[in-house]
Amino acid sequence: MVGLEWKNALLKHIKEDTLFVPVKLDDCDMPIILLQNLYINLYGNGMEFAVRQMVDVASGRNTYRADEVTGFQNVRAYASGTNHQIAIEFRAEAYAEPHSKYMVLLDNEENEVCCSYGGAPGMFMMGFQKNVSLNNGETWNAFQISRSEATSPEFPFVVKLSASSDAKISLKYTMRAVTIDSFKAVPLINNLQNTGKETLSN
Repeated sequence: MVGLEWKNALLKHIKEDTLFVPVKLDDCDMPIILLQNLYINLYGNGMEFAVRQMVDVASGRNTYRADEVTGFQNVRAYASGTNHQIAIEFRAEAYAEPHSKYMVLLDNEENEVCCSYGGAPGMFMMGFQKNVSLNNGETWNAFQISRSEATSPEFPFVVKLSASSDAKISLKYTMRAVTIDSFKAVPLINNLQNTGKETLSN
């Protein structure tokens, strides 16, 4: 019956009789026909961002974002800690990813945050990059990080960020390499403790 209900709602939406905006609540692939319309990815983007999108839609504002996380994402990033010390664990949920090359985007300068590898010993490469431009027009600084080993369900890739004494980390996005020269946003699950300043806006 649920399938019949959303199909009827979609038909009414096409006829402009109602506003139909699906909300993704679980780890699943959206039906192909629904990918053609705006949908709110609560599972991938978190409650705070989803609620903001719901308010925007109800107010008639366009909430489309070119960097929106859509479809099934095998790799997810889990952030924990505070806005002074953050651990980000990139996990391959279902199957191994042969390439472990990631990007952490911040609203910080290089002298405000240190980045280190928090996993098992191995070859680790890291570099700071200024003014990384996204498809949505936003520009942030970033740490680009990689290792020689694959990211698998049993072998996550852990990155640690530490702020200098007078700074706070402002984490914006997490991304992974999908080709030799392009990155794609991955879901960022926020388990950060609020210490008085916003630390995440994804």
